[in-house]
Amino acid sequence: MSSIHHIMLTKPLGTHQTVKGWVKAVRRQKKNVFIDVSDGSCNTYLQILMERESCPWPLQWGTSLEVTGEIKANSIGQLELLAHKINVIGNIDIKNEYPFTPKQKESYETYRQHLHLRPKIEFFTSMFRFRSAATHRIHQYFADHNFVAIHTPIITSNDCEGAGETFAVQANSKELLKEIKKDSVQKELNFFDSPAFLTVSGQLHLESAARGCSRVYTFNPCFRAENSNSRLHLSEFYMIEAEESFVSDIKCVLERIEGCLKDVISFLVSNNLSEIEYILKHNETDDKQHLELLSNVINKPFTVMTFSEAKSFLSKNKDKLVKSENYSPHCLSKEEELFLVSSNNNIPVFVVEWPKFGKPFYMKECLGNPDLVNGVDLLVPNVGELCGGSLREDNYDRLKKKLTEADLLEKLQWYADLRKFGDIPTGGFGMGFERFLQFLLNVGNIKDTIPFPRWTHRLQL
Repeated sequence: MSSIHHIMLTKPLGTHQTVKGWVKAVRRQKKNVFIDVSDGSCNTYLQILMERESCPWPLQWGTSLEVTGEIKANSIGQLELLAHKINVIGNIDIKNEYPFTPKQKESYETYRQHLHLRPKIEFFTSMFRFRSAATHRIHQYFADHNFVAIHTPIITSNDCEGAGETFAVQANSKELLKEIKKDSVQKELNFFDSPAFLTVSGQLHLESAARGCSRVYTFNPCFRAENSNSRLHLSEFYMIEAEESFVSDIKCVLERIEGCLKDVISFLVSNNLSEIEYILKHNETDDKQHLELLSNVINKPFTVMTFSEAKSFLSKNKDKLVKSENYSPHCLSKEEELFLVSSNNNIPVFVVEWPKFGKPFYMKECLGNPDLVNGVDLLVPNVGELCGGSLREDNYDRLKKKLTEADLLEKLQWYADLRKFGDIPTGGFGMGFERFLQFLLNVGNIKDTIPFPRWTHRLQL
């Protein structure tokens, strides 16, 4: 059995092939029937041609079938399968229980009500294929640059950011908890003997691994217990995180982020253009204009500005911002992020040298100005912040002081101790995978970039 994608690539004219898939359209003529079939391997249908009297009925959109026949070219050169044998595998009851109208575009919110059926919608099968291709290319980029893939833990004892936005983990078996209970440990803690959480980031574990492997990365799910139902947030999402040893200049982090993005985007535009164009068309995006935007991202250098320079620019243009009077002096709002990028001809913008206030404990202070940290955010069109990174504090005494002030020293003494044994400077970054797809494909809501999204008050499947 061949996939339709393989048949379209190899064009095996005159050969007998067996195809399995789902009916997307049926056109009946006096003597013949034409059936468009998709198997989800590509966004192209294979046309099946057979005699009307031999066609099984009823045959409608969504019916699954197996067809054997000969590959031919029709009068306009398109491939089709001249069917010798057709077998219906499964019918579909469209009128009674199926929630979508065939061949009619529903709202994304309607699709989100039925996550288990979204894979039947061509936009989502295209998204899933593209997501798979992007995943492979990201892994390839890091392999090509001598990074070691690290499987960081999903269950951890720490909240990397110190913000408390974690999901707690506990065994669900009362019998097990009773069996392993220790008299000296609280009942709700007695599986691990300490609080356990779903990870919000693999960064701290990567910093440990980088002190032996030099260049490391992870591509893992992360979990954030945030009360947000915005178009940019998920409770479960995937993060690409990288850490490098012997990095003492923030420029190295910027170069790694820019190099990674340019490589991955360039590859995907060159090798998965049909998927990109299909998704852009479904989003009602001008594909020519968006592809030009991506070309600029690939070929033009990213802009670098300090946080102070960004705020100064925003202040000069505050009349163009809706909420300019209400924004914090220590961070950038989403409107400010997007304005900075749009004012830069949609070329991504690195913002560096951030105020220390509100930034995580692990960021290294700027030399000569302890009120600033060597952190960076990368801002891109449609989503604003895409990547966050920094140089890590490599001085044991300074880090210990920060952990003490944040009341984290007891939990993270091991992290501080990394600085005591042949320590080196490190730097790294993290990028939300779904936000990357949202930016690259101009998707309005992040929930439509992942097969089974989780968000506040919603946990389907």
